[in-house]
Amino acid sequence: MKSKIICLLSLFIISNNLFASGVPSLNSLSQNDVNLISKEFATNFAHSILAPASSLGKLMGLELGVMGGITYTPEINRVSKLYSTSSNISFIPTAGIIAGLSLPFGINGELNFIPSIALSGVTLKNTSYALKWEVSSLMANPALNIALRLHANSGQFGYSSVINNSTTSNQNVNATTTWENSSLGYNLEISKKFLFIEPYLGFGLINSKTNIGVTGSSNISIFTFSSASSYQSTNSGTHLFTGVNLNLLLFKIGAEYNQMLGNKKILAKVSFYF
Repeated sequence: MKSKIICLLSLFIISNNLFASGVPSLNSLSQNDVNLISKEFATNFAHSILAPASSLGKLMGLELGVMGGITYTPEINRVSKLYSTSSNISFIPTAGIIAGLSLPFGINGELNFIPSIALSGVTLKNTSYALKWEVSSLMANPALNIALRLHANSGQFGYSSVINNSTTSNQNVNATTTWENSSLGYNLEISKKFLFIEPYLGFGLINSKTNIGVTGSSNISIFTFSSASSYQSTNSGTHLFTGVNLNLLLFKIGAEYNQMLGNKKILAKVSFYF
């Protein structure tokens, strides 16, 4: 488990390098900008442990591992480039310690946990969880594994930057901006085992809330539509995902592609299970 935590922390060191050209310059945002960027953060934090529809065992099963990936962020990149042409934030990283637990009657619990990490002015944390029911566990000889999943998350991304707009009298002011995201969603998933390979496909809906806040030495706003220092963006949409698990004795290797709220996220995992 120690090596897995080290692997997770390495992912955050890599994430720090992604912001080497500067943290996001998200300033003077229109309401449309805020909603589109909030969808990108919501996609990044949304729950997954890259699990197929099947349970880990007929009676009980346990999975522990790490996952990592990227969420493509064209809107964050577009707005950042308006203020710094050298900025290049076309994607942001995600990672987590993952766990899955299977109980009788197809009941499964899932957890994805990112501890609070702070690197060079960038902070990140997230907790997501899910309850999955494998409907096909009640069938004698199902052709496919079928599952229903209810999931939620609570996450935060923060960074220090310099704000210069009318609310700062066009003077440079050091500030901290946070994007706090929570979501609730559900999906239907199917999978099929072929020896040690199990591909899966799922579709669902997700609702998210993103609270954006900025603090500094004075009252600061980063919005063009409001002079307030905070705003809540509420979004909802579809979630389509597909992936595959490679089951190798006691280990799983997985990959997953997500299309969520109009955004793309790619994930990979390595885990131990029994």
